[in-house]
Amino acid sequence: MKEKKVLIIGLDGATFDYIFPLMRKGRLPNLSKLMRTGSWGNLESTIQPITGSAWPSFMTGKTPAKHGVFDFIQQEIKEDVGLVNSQSIVGETIFDIFSRNGKEVISINVPVTFPPWKINGYMITGMLSPENAEITYPPEFKKELKDYRIDIKASYKEGKEQEMINDIRDLLQNRTRYTTKILVEKRWDFAMVVFRGTDVIPHYFRKYMDTNHPYYNSSDRRFRNAINEVYENADNAVGELMRIIPDGTTVFLMSDHGHGRLRKMINLNIWLLKNNFLVLKKSPRVKLKYNLFRAGLSPQNVYRTLSNFGIQNAIQKFSRQTRNKVLNAMLSFSDVDWQKTKAYSLGHIGQIYINLKGREKFGSVNPGKEFENVRNGIIKKLKELKDPETGNFVIERVVKKEEIYQGPYLDKSPDLFLFSKDSEYDAFALMAQNTEIFCDHFKGQSGNHRLNGIFIANGPDVKNDIQINNAKIVDILPTVLYSMNIPIPDDIDGKILEDIFEEQFSSKTPKKFEKARVVKKEQQAEVSEQEEIKERLKELGYLG
Repeated sequence: MKEKKVLIIGLDGATFDYIFPLMRKGRLPNLSKLMRTGSWGNLESTIQPITGSAWPSFMTGKTPAKHGVFDFIQQEIKEDVGLVNSQSIVGETIFDIFSRNGKEVISINVPVTFPPWKINGYMITGMLSPENAEITYPPEFKKELKDYRIDIKASYKEGKEQEMINDIRDLLQNRTRYTTKILVEKRWDFAMVVFRGTDVIPHYFRKYMDTNHPYYNSSDRRFRNAINEVYENADNAVGELMRIIPDGTTVFLMSDHGHGRLRKMINLNIWLLKNNFLVLKKSPRVKLKYNLFRAGLSPQNVYRTLSNFGIQNAIQKFSRQTRNKVLNAMLSFSDVDWQKTKAYSLGHIGQIYINLKGREKFGSVNPGKEFENVRNGIIKKLKELKDPETGNFVIERVVKKEEIYQGPYLDKSPDLFLFSKDSEYDAFALMAQNTEIFCDHFKGQSGNHRLNGIFIANGPDVKNDIQINNAKIVDILPTVLYSMNIPIPDDIDGKILEDIFEEQFSSKTPKKFEKARVVKKEQQAEVSEQEEIKERLKELGYLG
């Protein structure tokens, strides 16, 4: 009897909103075939749908309140920003579980896997891995990756859009070539690869194809097919992988979140400042900095000025100390009077933390009644927030963390999550882009994440042409383990997607669970490249 194999293909940020129109035109033959001969449906991401928390949720089958990662950014502000990495993830991952059960594993470019750790097989770390760091397990495996590319190199800039498109295409071809080589040459039972272009290109090129976008220019039709082309290229990559994997392999295709229109950014900390929830220091220096900030000395304007001269990347050549001097000349969290501040925003899409005593270093809000009063006051005022350009209310709902999550790391969670109208508004991750509450994205992004990604399953035990409902990203782990008849940890949040399996398989395959294990990943080295990773986040538009 043939040994079972599973391949997971990740298309970062992929959405059926882009896929279905292309399928109807016959332009995605490989995805069409997988769906026609398999099961598929929307895949709900984490709340909020952030790459940094979604992939750990996939890897563990748990929500952030159980694995501890809520964003790329850790709650270590005041003077600096802490970043998450693979060491931040609490609990066994899908790679650990397969390894422990004697299965040979391959992991290629999965986000939040740097630094790599010991598995029964081969790992190449993913997004935000530093260029010259140890990116493989085992370490000597890196010698086989002569011209392997970790991530994108070109930053988006108006007038040089084609450079980014070409770079993404080259990256996808490079990753496809190495993935096919590895899958052919190495032994594996479970393998996974993630392609990034389906997230990056829609972030920047939505405005070229979306006639309803506020920045759409009907006379500029040069890049109207950029998003379609990156999906077609990804479909070709899927086809190449399907051609070289053994017959009978079960294939799961997924994304960590979806994508849609980005209308504007919200400077939540400026809103909190104007509504007296956040307070600046009263010193003459901070008053001067705030006045300069109001006059235009902001991250957004500095970046635009550098971009106009084509030297926006030159600042990376300066030392960290020099860069920090530049940043400290602008308004930052170091200028906040924490002992008088009740709340602040940190992270993507809209997260607010209460400055809680006992949790925050300089907490000012008492637990209990005062904490609830502050949260309720913020919720009430946020619901009154209007876009000055349209006159429409912006915030559809504000959710308290305990309404979403339960788990041992709930205290690390943002206290409030914002949901904007049609998810068309995003929040600046750090202090502020400028002194306006509403502004455009400082790097020209016109697309943003959505809650629903994609799920496709195809294999000998999977039903044909079945649409499933209510699938979540935490469901992938138990479903994949069940397909391989491997016990499922009993502390996960996900469920087996039973509806995708043929009756003949499910009737003879019992659901097996086991007590969850406490694990410590065997890391090869300590992380020392935080500054380089921060620069990559800035280039991608995740940080200022």
